[in-house]
Amino acid sequence: MKKLLPLLLLLPSLALAATYNVTSDATLATANSSVAAGDTVLLNAGTYMVAICPRDSGAVGNPIVYRGAAARTTVIAR
Repeated sequence: MKKLLPLLLLLPSLALAATYNVTSDATLATANSSVAAGDTVLLNAGTYMVAICPRDSGAVGNPIVYRGAAARTTVIAR
């Protein structure tokens, strides 16, 4: 049981990670204000007029990740 304790302490942070599927400026703004360490923001193809400006900075080994959802063009115009 002593060997399982460190693993069990890590599980809550892994279980709480969220993925945000961004399709508009409004959903990007929502993702920016909601993300936390370990979360991923998937930006669908398109042009977004909202800056990437998360409220949280993530953590060492548990960053906030913004990435394109597919092999299409995603443009952040701000």
